[in-house]
Amino acid sequence: MRFNLPSKSEIIFFDIADDILRKIFKKEKILIINLRTIRKNLNFFILCKILLSFKLIKIFMNDGLMIAYVISYIEYVDAKKVITCIDNNIRFYRLKHYFKNIKFISIQNGLRHKCGDLFGNPELNKELICDKILVFGNSIKKKYEQYIDADVKTVGCYRNNNYNIFRLKKKNTVLFISQFRNYPSSKIISYLGKNIITWGHLNSNLSTLLPNLIKYCDRNNLKFGILSTTGSKKEYEYFRKILGRNKYWKFYKPKTQKESYKILDMNEIIVNVWSTMGMESLSRGNKTCFFKQSDFGFNDRHFGWPKKYIEQNDFYTNKVDYLAVSKILNKMRSIKIVDWKKIVNRYSGDNLTYNFQNNKLIKLIKE
Repeated sequence: MRFNLPSKSEIIFFDIADDILRKIFKKEKILIINLRTIRKNLNFFILCKILLSFKLIKIFMNDGLMIAYVISYIEYVDAKKVITCIDNNIRFYRLKHYFKNIKFISIQNGLRHKCGDLFGNPELNKELICDKILVFGNSIKKKYEQYIDADVKTVGCYRNNNYNIFRLKKKNTVLFISQFRNYPSSKIISYLGKNIITWGHLNSNLSTLLPNLIKYCDRNNLKFGILSTTGSKKEYEYFRKILGRNKYWKFYKPKTQKESYKILDMNEIIVNVWSTMGMESLSRGNKTCFFKQSDFGFNDRHFGWPKKYIEQNDFYTNKVDYLAVSKILNKMRSIKIVDWKKIVNRYSGDNLTYNFQNNKLIKLIKE
């Protein structure tokens, strides 16, 4: 519990504030309402304000303590803008109802889907409002417009846009983007109170895909590497178990976000199943191929969701057998740069655009 009064601020970040976004307001004072630590850091005076206001008590009864507390906080600090980069937190889209003169801005931070995510939330049928939602591409833009009353604009991914494209390539290299999480394979993924799938089953296609990738690389004298998410020994051992202990491959452990993008750009061919960084790689012009993640009934883990494409193209497929892997990688190696640029231009607009230095986002967020 905190007993000091919050300072006044025109800018509030709802939940967390990414450093890239905070730098946009480096000359202005900002406050952060961190929902992850809010129970430990509740402000006594903001709580008391709820008890002294009939309006806030009514909000507390209808929407719960968390919403009432955030509204009380926003009112006290006299905010002019409330921004979130946790765009799948549906609570954020209920706040605008209570503030006609404050701008609420949501910024997409990762690929979205149905199961356990925003577009599977049963509360989407409620009236949700936001001033602006800044999203990756035109396909997901239409999805937000379907459920949330907002001005939705396409700006790409702010992290990706923050780093220039590294032009020097290492020839004959294949890089797999890891989505490793330190969960036991038995961890159950639940949705609306039902057990849907285990973590191991969700990633079961890797046990076929990865050996086929390294087999192809061995046969074609290509260097294979994995771009890690944690750089941990557990992550290394996880992939070593799948690939075999007698196989050589490089395990990249980037120390910074900038280094991750540099490693991504350095490699000739990028492989992933269904990841934000895979889409970012495509937008940066890298030869990037996609292999569908294991499906469990929601059909929301394929390339380009929510847009529907045919099941296989020159750079994506729903299969992970050796023939499918060979076909895709053969195409990646043989395609001319000019033809690849046409593919990037065709698909990045719908899925994830690249806007270096976030010029579009900054303009929209500053309005």
